[in-house]
Amino acid sequence: MINEILAQIRDGKFDYIHKPTHISRVGTTISSPEYLQKMDEAKENREWNRQAEAGVRNSFRKTLAQAYGVSEHPKEERLWELAWSKGHASGYAEVALEYDELVTLIT
Repeated sequence: MINEILAQIRDGKFDYIHKPTHISRVGTTISSPEYLQKMDEAKENREWNRQAEAGVRNSFRKTLAQAYGVSEHPKEERLWELAWSKGHASGYAEVALEYDELVTLIT
């Protein structure tokens, strides 16, 4: 089960296109219309990135819960929170490994 999920992660199932949020000031001033437009675009991109990442994260969580048969378990939310807090800094694969270890506590 964990190997299937890790394969999905490797295959990019939980990837999303990250829109650029860095603004180069080369050749512009802070008050120039071009720079202000770039600022607006970067702000929109940050919001888009947040929403895209949240959607992928929710899809990942549902995939894990379904794979382990705990979608409707009352403790699944807490399971997810623990796995996410322990593993997200190292990526989705680490979250999946943490989930795999912790799920035995509720099944």
